[in-house]
Amino acid sequence: MVNKIPRKYYYMYVDAMPSEQLDLEDPNAVISLVAVGYTYKKRKPFKIRQFKNYRSQKRKLKAVNDLCQLFNENYFYNLRVACGLAYIVDVIRWGEQVLDNLPASIGGITPDNKYLRFNETKIPIQRAKAFAWYTFGITMLSAPLASFAKASNARKAYLLLDPLPGDTPGEYTPGIQLVQLIIDNSELKECWKKASEKFKGEIGFSYAGMKESSSQISVKQTDLAVLADWISHACHALANTQMILSGGFTERERRILAEPACILHKKKKLKIINFGIELKFETSD
Repeated sequence: MVNKIPRKYYYMYVDAMPSEQLDLEDPNAVISLVAVGYTYKKRKPFKIRQFKNYRSQKRKLKAVNDLCQLFNENYFYNLRVACGLAYIVDVIRWGEQVLDNLPASIGGITPDNKYLRFNETKIPIQRAKAFAWYTFGITMLSAPLASFAKASNARKAYLLLDPLPGDTPGEYTPGIQLVQLIIDNSELKECWKKASEKFKGEIGFSYAGMKESSSQISVKQTDLAVLADWISHACHALANTQMILSGGFTERERRILAEPACILHKKKKLKIINFGIELKFETSD
């Protein structure tokens, strides 16, 4: 993996669970956003792969145990995590409010109520609602990003995002354009301004792997992406019990899957952002 990131930057990798594109037909489901950052320090290789790369439940749980051991050994220097979870029914409601309040001058919902038009493009209305909440979610992550980056003496701080459904970074990006449009035309703009003032430096968000200055940083291939993936699964295992159990895990295995989040919480390295769901931390013992 590519691990080293220029010291002047502080990155937090953002991962959504189950994904950035929500199943809006299940309003009782839960969506989570996790942001992970740490200060690079030379150490032995990190060999854990992403959750989806392990086919069997047994190998997944073995990887969880390995990750927990690394957390207990403080393997990652200055590791910091922020997490927020919400019910999809609230996501839908908030998304509708945001889209209804967008200025008519920049676009609007089509007469058949199937698409949102803006910037001479259009995206499905259900996807637009999901992106509206995603915009709120990453904005709420801007405050912990500012705090963690300031403590690390960085000069620039970014949330690194996976490409939103329908976007091709560097070519066609209506999803991230809508995110920026919502921020610029809502109270969320003030949140980013306050985060910047707190950090006293450049702060924002970008797709993972995009160019910064003249160097290409393949951040999606770093440990940050893997950590965000596993921690998002851990937080989801705490909050969305039924989904994890229906995925083939037993109750005991669900507790094991959630253990990384419990360890980080105990070590005071996990900041919970209240999106309407309270996590109940427990151990697998």
